[in-house]
Amino acid sequence: MKNKITLIPLITLCALSLTACSYAFPFIGGGASNEYSYRPIDSNSSFGGGGDIPVGDIMAKKASYNYSDLASNSVYPISCTPSIGKAKLLVIPVWFSDSSSFITLNYKDKVREDIEKAYFGTTLETGWNSVKTFYETESYGALKLSGTVSDWYEVSTSYVTYAKGSDVISKTTQLVKNATAWYFNNSGESKTQYDCDHDGYLDGVMLIYAAPDYKSLNRDDYDNLWAYCFWAQEPSVKNIVNPGLNAFFWASYTYMYGPNVASVRTGKSIYCAGDTTYCHIDCHTYIHEMGHMFGLADYYDYSTNAYVPAGGFSMQDRNIGGHDPFSVYALGWAKAYIPTATATINLKPFTVSGEIIILSPSFNTINSPFDEYLLLEYYTPDGLNEFDSTYRYLGSVSSTFTTGSRDAGIRLWHVDARLLYLNGPTPNPSNITVNPRTSSGKVAMMMSNTYYDGTPGVSEYMSILGKNYADYNLLQLIRKDVNATYKPKDNLTSGSLFKVGSFFSMSTFSKQFVKTGRLNSDDYLGFTFTVNSFTSTHASITVTKQ
Repeated sequence: MKNKITLIPLITLCALSLTACSYAFPFIGGGASNEYSYRPIDSNSSFGGGGDIPVGDIMAKKASYNYSDLASNSVYPISCTPSIGKAKLLVIPVWFSDSSSFITLNYKDKVREDIEKAYFGTTLETGWNSVKTFYETESYGALKLSGTVSDWYEVSTSYVTYAKGSDVISKTTQLVKNATAWYFNNSGESKTQYDCDHDGYLDGVMLIYAAPDYKSLNRDDYDNLWAYCFWAQEPSVKNIVNPGLNAFFWASYTYMYGPNVASVRTGKSIYCAGDTTYCHIDCHTYIHEMGHMFGLADYYDYSTNAYVPAGGFSMQDRNIGGHDPFSVYALGWAKAYIPTATATINLKPFTVSGEIIILSPSFNTINSPFDEYLLLEYYTPDGLNEFDSTYRYLGSVSSTFTTGSRDAGIRLWHVDARLLYLNGPTPNPSNITVNPRTSSGKVAMMMSNTYYDGTPGVSEYMSILGKNYADYNLLQLIRKDVNATYKPKDNLTSGSLFKVGSFFSMSTFSKQFVKTGRLNSDDYLGFTFTVNSFTSTHASITVTKQ
C-alpha cells in the first residue's frame, strides 16, 4: 500500500495500531545564526553581561513561517489546509452497495448527522471536542474552521473494491475525485469558497466511508480500510479560479463509536473503533488526521523497535491530548521567548497562553520555527489535555495509551526540524536551510521520529538521509531522568516533568542526545535552566547563559 513520489522514495501509506494514521513525507527546518532576543516579563529578571538588557523584541513572538510555507516549496506536489485565518472543509460520506450490512437504512441519516457533529459540532454535542472546536481552541483564535457535510455519495460497488489490492490507492484517489466532482456539480457552490488561502487547491476533502475499518472487520488484508491523509499529487489542477483536489482524508465511520453506543447510533452493535465511554462521539482519529491535513508529521516510531521518542501523550503521537508545542508553534499559533542572555521568565501555562521558551546557541535570523533548539512548555493537565489525562483512551481494549501526567510541570523538548533543500535526486546533508521558501531548491524535513530496524518499508519513514541519521529525532521529549537515552520506551508521566528545584544542563542529561551533551548540529546549547516555582498563573524559570 505504497505510493512513491518521484525524486525521493519516501511517501507511503501506513496502518499502525489505533493511531489511525498514514503519513510519511518529510518536513521542515534548519540552522543559522541570529541575535533575536526579548525582554522577559518578570520585572525582577536578572541578566548576564553586567545587567544589560539584551537588544531585541520585548514580547513573546509567533513564528514568521508555518507549514503552508513548506507545502508551497516542498519536493512533493502537496498542499495543506491553511492554519491561519479561515479554512473550509468538504466532508463527503460515502455509501457503498453493501453499506447496509454495517449501518441499517433507518440509521443512515443519524450517522450522517454524527459525522457533521464530529467535524463541526459543539462540545456539548460530542461530549468532548469536534474537529472544529479542538483546532479553534488550540489555535487561540488564529483559525476559523468551517465546512460542509454533503449528502451520502452513493457508490454502486462493494466496499471490498476499496479494501485491498496493488491499485487500491489509485482507486481511492479516483473515488475522491469523483465524489468531489459530484458535489460541486450538484450543489451550486463555487470551489473558490473552499480555497480560503487562494493557493489553487481545495483546503481539504474528507471521505468518511460507510464500512468498518479493517480491525473491526478482523481482516488484516483489508488494509486500505483505515484512516489516512493523502494527496492527489496533480499540480496541473492547481488553479485559483477553479481550485483542484490535492490533500484528502479517508476514514471509516466506526472511529466515532465505542461498543457502548454503536448499536444505538448505527443499528449494528459489532462494528466500532472508537471510545465513547466518556463522550458521545469520539473525534480523536479525525482530529489526529486533521493534523496531517495541516502538514504535521507523526511523532511515533514506525519501526519494530517500539521506541517512544515524543512520550506518547500528544495528538500527533498517540492521538491523545493536545498537540505538542512545536507543532502549535510551527502552525503559527504559539509564541516564543528566545533569550540571548541570563534571565528569569514567568512562563504561563501553554494550554491557555501558547507561550514557550526556545533555547538555542544562535537562533535563525528569519524567525523560522524550522530549526534545531530546546523548547520549554509549562504543561498542565487542563484544556485540551484534560480529557485524556483523566480517562485512558481505549482503556477497555488496549494498554497502548497513557494518561500522561495529572501533575503540572515543565515539559522539555528537543526539536530538530531542520530542512534540506534539494537540487537533484540525492539529498545532501550539507544543504541545510531554515527557510521553507528558500530559492536554493525544493525542501524536505531532514529528520523523522522513526528509527532503523532493517525491516522492509521502514526506511521510507526514516530521515531522508538514511539509516545513519535514523537516531536523530524530529521531536523528542527530554525526560527528567539522567539515565534516559535517545531511544526511550516510556510514556510521559509526572516523573518526566521538571518540577520546582529541577536543574537542567546538557551535560547532566547528556545520554538523551545522540552527540552526548551536544545538539545534533554538533553545537553546544550554551544555556542551563532552573525551575524556581509554580503557581496557577505561571512557572518561574531562570535561564542561565553559559
